[in-house]
Amino acid sequence: MLLGWHKLQDRRCDELPFQQRVKRTIDRILLRRAYEKAVQENPALERLFEQEQEQAIVQMNLNAKNYTEVAEPMSNIYGALYSTLATDENSQRKSMRYIGSCIGRVFYLLDKAGRVADDKRAERYNVYLVNGVEDPGAALENARRQSLAAANDLVRAYGMLDVKLNKSLIDNIMILGLRHAVEPLDPENQPVRWELP
Repeated sequence: MLLGWHKLQDRRCDELPFQQRVKRTIDRILLRRAYEKAVQENPALERLFEQEQEQAIVQMNLNAKNYTEVAEPMSNIYGALYSTLATDENSQRKSMRYIGSCIGRVFYLLDKAGRVADDKRAERYNVYLVNGVEDPGAALENARRQSLAAANDLVRAYGMLDVKLNKSLIDNIMILGLRHAVEPLDPENQPVRWELP
């Protein structure tokens, strides 16, 4: 719920077309109560969202060029979300945090790559534009390569987890599901070097 609420707040209202502004206003009205309940249940996570949002704004104002650094706020948020899914064992929590961080990095980079043309037109910050990547296809290729690297990191971290319940189901989701999600990023269907556990 917190993630959805903050995604809703992501863009300034004046940048949206009229129809999307109306939809956003309705969504805010409908989601407000659920958001407030989620904040009461997990205030630490809400503080993390606020801190990471401030960090992202600072990086945009500095026109940061490093892909890893600009993806860090999203990585930290997903890492915190995933770490709550782990058992109380410290090593399990660290692995889940790292898995979430990898997913957050992939989401951020693919999202920014998909917005290159719009951000260029609106003269908004985009890490790809700051790095001189103005072609949407080149931005997606860059994001694809970085996503494949993050996916391999994720699989390595998953291999360190000690899954006890529903291991075969979770293996299918994490390994086969991840492969299914990432292979479309490889347009030439070149075999990906998966480091399967």
